[in-house]
Amino acid sequence: MNRRGFVLAATAATASMRGLRAGAQQLLNVRVATTPIDAGAQPFFAQSMGFFRSAGLNVTITTISNGSAIAAAVASGAVDIGQSNVVSIATAHERGIPFGLIAAGNLVVSRVHQAAAIVPNGSPIHTAKDLTGKTLAVNGLGTIPHVGARAWVDQNGGDSNAVKYTEIPFTAMAVALDAGRIDCAFVSEPQLDDALASKHFRIIGYPYDAISKEFLLGGWFTTAVWAKANPKPFARMPPRCARRRAGPTQTKPLPEKFFKARRGSW
Repeated sequence: MNRRGFVLAATAATASMRGLRAGAQQLLNVRVATTPIDAGAQPFFAQSMGFFRSAGLNVTITTISNGSAIAAAVASGAVDIGQSNVVSIATAHERGIPFGLIAAGNLVVSRVHQAAAIVPNGSPIHTAKDLTGKTLAVNGLGTIPHVGARAWVDQNGGDSNAVKYTEIPFTAMAVALDAGRIDCAFVSEPQLDDALASKHFRIIGYPYDAISKEFLLGGWFTTAVWAKANPKPFARMPPRCARRRAGPTQTKPLPEKFFKARRGSW
């Protein structure tokens, strides 16, 4: 899903908030954690466009590098609601942590790539098979990017067990590639666009395609305990994440302006 798509998703997911007005009531505090990528951008759009405040919510947003760390933050009570990939949420649930999805997050659609495996322009690596004995960076071990990278290597002539995987934040991957600390990085938007714009890197594949041509990458979740103890903010957060079509005038020129402002803090 591209940046315009995220604006549409954010607008649709928070449309139900417009009918709720804070009025004279005190704003309810909600702590939200998300990843610093396009897939986690919805709360920033909702906040900058006033959707949370109009619903009577005072939302504090924190960015955390990967879904596993966000799951740990929600489980510990450090944040109330998190955005994470489905693998991290499901893994925690299997371990007995009472997580529940409250809204869909990001839908991966193959025809609109939002992440890719990249290498330096001068690298001898051209296919997944060439990664044998090499180091591939993902934003979190045991997360869906890690699962996708392993599946992609296996489906394209390589051996995922012969590849070394390391955990590096998306924001630091390009620097690590330039410095030669890693051989390949599975990087997401908007960092992917930035890396390609530097003219230092090239794409060798799209690991998410090895999972499916279309699938739910992640979602927004909380614990059953928090949801029960905080019925008002829980009800006022987006109950669903809908996709809809809109004309170009409905999103122009927010996306690029928004991401230029956010990249420095990520």
